[in-house]
Amino acid sequence: MRSPEPSDPELLAEWLEHQREPAFRSLVARYAGLVHMTAKRTCGDDSLATEAAQLTFIALAQKAKSLTNCASLAGWLHRTAMMQARNLLRKSERENRKRQLAAMETHTPSHDETWREMQPVLDDALASLSDKDREALLLRFYRSLTIREVAETLGIATDAAQKRIDRATERLRGKLMRRGVPTGGSLSAAMLAGFGADAQAALPVSLLASKAMAAGTVSSFSLAATITSLTALMKSSSLIPPVVTLLIAGVWTGTKYHSLSAAEERNSLTRAEIADARSSMASTVVKLTTDDGPINWKRLENEEGNGPETQRFQKRLKSMTREEMIAALDEIASFQVSESRREQLERAVVVPLGRIDPEWVLNRFRDRLRDVYNELTLDLHPVFALWAQRDLAKATAWLDANVEAGNFNSKRLDESTASHPQDPLESKLISVLLGSDPAAAARRLSVVPEKQKPSVMAYLAGQMYVTPLAGGNHLEFANLIRTGMPPDVQTSLLLLGGPNVRTENNFSLFTDYMAKIEATPSEKISCYEELSGTWIHRLSAERKVTVDDLEIMRGHFAEISPQSVDVMTARSLAKAMNRPFSKMRFAQASEIAVKYLETSGNDVVLTNLLEIADCDEGDKKLARELAGRISNETRRAEILNRFD
Repeated sequence: MRSPEPSDPELLAEWLEHQREPAFRSLVARYAGLVHMTAKRTCGDDSLATEAAQLTFIALAQKAKSLTNCASLAGWLHRTAMMQARNLLRKSERENRKRQLAAMETHTPSHDETWREMQPVLDDALASLSDKDREALLLRFYRSLTIREVAETLGIATDAAQKRIDRATERLRGKLMRRGVPTGGSLSAAMLAGFGADAQAALPVSLLASKAMAAGTVSSFSLAATITSLTALMKSSSLIPPVVTLLIAGVWTGTKYHSLSAAEERNSLTRAEIADARSSMASTVVKLTTDDGPINWKRLENEEGNGPETQRFQKRLKSMTREEMIAALDEIASFQVSESRREQLERAVVVPLGRIDPEWVLNRFRDRLRDVYNELTLDLHPVFALWAQRDLAKATAWLDANVEAGNFNSKRLDESTASHPQDPLESKLISVLLGSDPAAAARRLSVVPEKQKPSVMAYLAGQMYVTPLAGGNHLEFANLIRTGMPPDVQTSLLLLGGPNVRTENNFSLFTDYMAKIEATPSEKISCYEELSGTWIHRLSAERKVTVDDLEIMRGHFAEISPQSVDVMTARSLAKAMNRPFSKMRFAQASEIAVKYLETSGNDVVLTNLLEIADCDEGDKKLARELAGRISNETRRAEILNRFD
């Protein structure tokens, strides 16, 4: 019997909770063959299949939070790989040269005759099965699990697993026959052999996992994970409170690109600064070697990664004129390369050309703005901000015209994200307005569709502390939230615009921030409760939280509202428990509350914790026992009734 392996949900939880790369790499290693070969069968092209496989695992990293309840990821990955491959095939300029079956079989591992005949229609047939049937078949034949292991993975009885696999195999046989594939031999044996070869033919795990993890680090679709990731990329920290679910889900998904974008904006606030930067750049261009000459476009096309010709091309960009850069983009557009390679070269041109002619760049790559996850898109956002700083009226008119024409309607396969392609552009525009005319910024926010406002403001808030608004300040930003956003998200947005608290020494930074935004007493209390809940949650992921830890937090509470310290402590503990994948359990939180009771004789922390904490069924016995220690008879009775 094989040694037990972590389940898909366990590996996914390790990735989501701790961003542990080995866990994600294990998932990639487990399903790389399935994803890559599914994509290859779908599109018939190795380079497109490679790209589709990368996109599939990027999607897994980004959507990890929504998949934690799946006992197995095989079916989801199979379906997603098909969708990604089909999407790339439709977009590909080489669609008319899609390989014929004979050519595809030349590059397909030769298993038995049944497996070869299945190849062109297998994935369509699998996709037409029910989710339960497809999952059972992929676990049995792709992962080569025993019937007992399939049953354990799916949480069903062994005999039920056997019946499901037998039933699904016969249904697949029927679907294959209707597609003209004879399956007189052993279909099960053919799938075991064929899928086994697929697993061996997978792309290197490092190739598939690295890009997916880079994207997924900031795109888990829980607000806690999203804001944590957004903060990591804007502030080099991960301690930020969660917001209402889907507030900014999917916002800021390219870690390194956003920090670069912030630097671009910070260094390009006025025309004079831009002119100075150009002058400085021109005067410091490094002289090329004596063998320097025209760019070898063929060599650049055939080169992969950041090779010598690519480096030479990037170096030459520093001295290129606007017209030369545009010509370079035209050359790149003609390359027969993968989308990722083309994007790498285009991005090298977009940044410097965007400083010279942002309007031209935005019009050239307008379609890319539809995909908020595209890496080049992340470079276009600061280009728009730069244009708005130079010519606010023209940039605003351009944005309005494109929105009205529907040019930013997303083409993504999955529209579940709350972030609309228009949102980051609106946030840039509001940022510029806020720095020069706060009333105009408020008017602009008022015409943004209600469902997009939280995302727009989350983009804006994510820049606030690291990249100050052009001429604006924190108070104007806070007032925009107070007047333009509903009360239930104001606290989270105010926190997102402030500094991070990673150690006790940083609490004073947050106190200063509260003063800058002229926070009301109620805002201070709600912000500190949320912030402290996140701080406790982070500590609990690293080690056991102690009373001494809480005393640091309580010291800051006392400066805000001395009479509310115990209540705020209880609420912070409860908030820490409610974080996704929290290690702060009810038993730990109640242990801390009991220590305050025993050392001070005050049961306020314990009483309030029992009144608001969400307990699992197994914790109710402990909760009832602790309720017996509450001095107030009325509240004790209410709490006991709560846990009946």
